[in-house]
Amino acid sequence: MIQLERVSLEHYGGERTSVMLHSLAGIHMPLRFEDLVQELRPLARKVRAQQGDIVVGLDGPGMVPALALAHILHLPVMFATKMDLARSPKYEFAEPLSPRPRVFLYGIRPRMSVILVDDGITTGKTLASCIETLRAARVSIRAVIVLVESGAHDARERIRELGVSLLSLVRHDDA
Repeated sequence: MIQLERVSLEHYGGERTSVMLHSLAGIHMPLRFEDLVQELRPLARKVRAQQGDIVVGLDGPGMVPALALAHILHLPVMFATKMDLARSPKYEFAEPLSPRPRVFLYGIRPRMSVILVDDGITTGKTLASCIETLRAARVSIRAVIVLVESGAHDARERIRELGVSLLSLVRHDDA
């Protein structure tokens, strides 16, 4: 069972003042990879039928669950990053509430099918930006997987309006 805790951010610099920490983040308590894999198995069963080519983890905390999901699905994994590299192809999208909103993804090719993974979704703006950027590059988004979903900001509706299914382990209504 995932434990949730609202924590204030200090010296963040962005618009966010707090974050919802969860027990699968590996940030404030130890995390065993096997435990994360076990928690993700139900979502992996649901997304297996989506037939993605690759799992893409968003920068920071989204990388760990992406790696675990890729492990379960026997798919390769790539990570979005805040590093602006001299690499091509390069796709840039936005994380609007961050003090460093520019996020980059490299190596994804047109006609690939991806499963996007992040640790959580609050407003859905970052994942929506990523979906729109990849779609413009003719990349198919099979699903969005998150560990924790906030129901307070209509993120699910934002992703649904883009025609992508959102799967989450836990949903809370804390703004």
